[in-house]
Formats: sequence, structure tokens, C-alpha cells
Amino acid sequence: MAKVYLKGKITDEKNAKISAFDRGFLYGDGVFETLRVYDGKPFLLDEHIKRLKKACSATKITLPLGIKEGIHKLIKANKIKNTYLRITVTRGTDKDGYKVKKLHKPTVLIHTNKLNEDSIAKIQKSGVSAIIKDTHSLALEGVKTTSLANLIAKDGHHNKVTICTDSKGYVTETLTGNIFIVKNKSIITPHLKAGILAGVTRGSVLKLTTHLGRKAVIKPFKSSELLTADEVFITNSIWEIVPVVKVNGRKVGRGEVTKELQLLYKDKI
Repeated sequence: MAKVYLKGKITDEKNAKISAFDRGFLYGDGVFETLRVYDGKPFLLDEHIKRLKKACSATKITLPLGIKEGIHKLIKANKIKNTYLRITVTRGTDKDGYKVKKLHKPTVLIHTNKLNEDSIAKIQKSGVSAIIKDTHSLALEGVKTTSLANLIAKDGHHNKVTICTDSKGYVTETLTGNIFIVKNKSIITPHLKAGILAGVTRGSVLKLTTHLGRKAVIKPFKSSELLTADEVFITNSIWEIVPVVKVNGRKVGRGEVTKELQLLYKDKI
């Protein structure tokens, strides 16, 4: 029986209970972070905790102490070697509507998930297909939803990566990570000012580009540039670095830069 970390304690997942009035359930009022565990060690943990603290600060959720200790205890309790885990923090329990109160006691849940390492290794080698969607227009008008619109964007496209664009047609990110293109010896990715997630893996890749003698360029680019790029790849903590081989059914460039970055990232792990 797998164990989880809930409200400061390690417990069997079948005994883990959260209030029906938790604001995470009622309003989607919470934040989360996902990271990999390699050989029993959480990878880039400090970077993930830093981003979690920033998310809590932005949403005015008080992050409880002991998150790092809870992660290490959970890994040990589950006797985990290679997996990924998710940290979810909600504002806590409240029956009194939307108002944010200082007295809210946050709910912290940390759980692990099994990894299909063979499947990940396969897509790292063979690449993935992607579709482009204007996620800026995915607002569900007239619908009071507690979830993110990216679930709607994924519907019907579970075997493809969704590349998001803004209202002006500029590429922002994917639904599950960041995106890069390689063009004329430069490795290009959108700016954080575009409203994208500051991916931990994205940050690592930007640092690794110097080892290739390549220039990392942070600037906007249109979706049409995906089809003319020398290479396209995506990054996230679970998949690491994965090449994109098709966009909207059309083949895109493949080359050595993505492979070299994959090897450098493996060395960092």
C-alpha cells in the first residue's frame, strides 16, 4: 500500500481524507509542484520549493514548514528509487465563500506516482507529435469551473502535445511544459513575460546551452516558425527533454542539438 504525506503526517493512501469543504475542491484554490526522484533523491528540489513558495506568495497562501522533510520521509516510507511526486497546497477548509482569510490553515498533500521509464525513454528518442491551439480563447464563458481550461484543450488529443499560442499568434508554452526552437545556431524560447511557467527544466536547459557553444535567445516567435525551425523540443520535469517531430501533421526539423542537450541533462542528473 502506497503512502502519502497529508497535513504533516505519513499515512496509507486509502486512509488519506480531505474535507468536502476544502477550498482546493470547491474553488480550485491551490497550487502544486511536480518533480522527479532519481535513485531515491528528489532532483532540483531547492528550485522546485523556491517556485512553490513564489506560487504561494502570489496566491496569498501561507506555505507550512516541513515540506522538504515531508518529501524525504515519504520517499523513505515508500522505498522509492525512481518515480515522480506531486506537492499540492490548498488554502484549506472553509464554508464561508470566496473571501480569503488570514486564519486559513493550508492543506498539504504530497504523493508519488509510478513512472513508465521505458515509455519516457522511447519518446525522448523518437519524439512526439504536437498540435497548435489558441489557448487564449479557451475561457469557458458562462461556466463556473473549478478546473483549468487546459483539460478542455487536451480533450481528444491525448496522444499529442498541445502547443499554446496567445491572442496574437505567438507561441507561449505547452500544456505541460516549456518549448524551444533551434534556428541558425540559436536556441530560442519565449520570455517569462509572456505569462509562461518558469519551468525548472527550462532553467537548466538555458544554462546547459553554453556547453554547446550555442546562444540562448529569449524572445517571442510565431507558430509558423515551428515549421521552419531546425529543431523543436519541449521540456518538463517528468519527460526531461523531448524532440517534437510533427506539428499539425507536418514534419519539423530534427537534429543533434536536442540529443546533445539530452546527454548534458542526463549528466546533470
